[in-house]
Amino acid sequence: MTLSLLYLSMIFGGLSMLSYGIIDYIGAILARSEGTVKITFWYFAVSSIIMAIIGLLFVKPPAIPTVYIAIFATLSVLSAFSLLAFLKGLKVGSISIVSPIASAYPIVIVFAGVLLLNEAITISLGAGIVLIILGAVFASFKMHELRKLKLSKAIPGVKYALIALFGWGILYASIGIISKSLGWFYPVFIISVGSAIALFIYSWFGKIDTAFPLKIKRNLFAYATIGTAAFLFYSIGTNIGSIAVVGPITGAAPLITVILAMALKGEKVEINQAIGIIFIISGIVILSL
Repeated sequence: MTLSLLYLSMIFGGLSMLSYGIIDYIGAILARSEGTVKITFWYFAVSSIIMAIIGLLFVKPPAIPTVYIAIFATLSVLSAFSLLAFLKGLKVGSISIVSPIASAYPIVIVFAGVLLLNEAITISLGAGIVLIILGAVFASFKMHELRKLKLSKAIPGVKYALIALFGWGILYASIGIISKSLGWFYPVFIISVGSAIALFIYSWFGKIDTAFPLKIKRNLFAYATIGTAAFLFYSIGTNIGSIAVVGPITGAAPLITVILAMALKGEKVEINQAIGIIFIISGIVILSL
């Protein structure tokens, strides 16, 4: 991979990080006003509509081998229920435990890149990747909340956080691998449609209300639109570059969420979050050298 492609893939990874950081902030607001299944279903449904328009107007569909049907079905379920597991973890556990564990999902992506795609990791690249992943974990929680946390509150959310960690890791690693053969658009489009279908079936059998939430329609459309951009930016980045590099940059989204919380809600940055921000910025700088 040439340096120009490395830098371009990092740019798309950065755009994905920015977009995911914004929707994490919006998603936290939406989750407090509506059920998580309803929000997640409409997120994927609206995202699928947006992508369908993009696909019809701008992207020619590739020939998709039959074997990919089962793969896309599995990834769609993984996509839908990884997000639900994360939100469930936040509901029954503590964000100070759940968020750092789930934020470590780029570790899975890096291993997939090295083991499955034989991506070469130099010492400097490895150092940058490690700093970014550690930074994302450090930036994703507040130390004072962790200190006050009781063990009985911490344990219940751990299993859901681990599901999210491995679910997102496998999902994003798979997208990175598949995008190299089927292009940057249709893998994420098919997975988004499949996720919406999986959640509709789940809500149907579970008798969960999924009526469109009109009172939050603007925030929901913003959530889905920016989330669609984040998904596509990641896929473009991994299509042209290394998933072991793009994945950790995308996974550094907590950096953006912390900055938004500071700017819009006046929240103070705790020492571990400041360290996380420094790690992320330092890691990105090292990757660009």
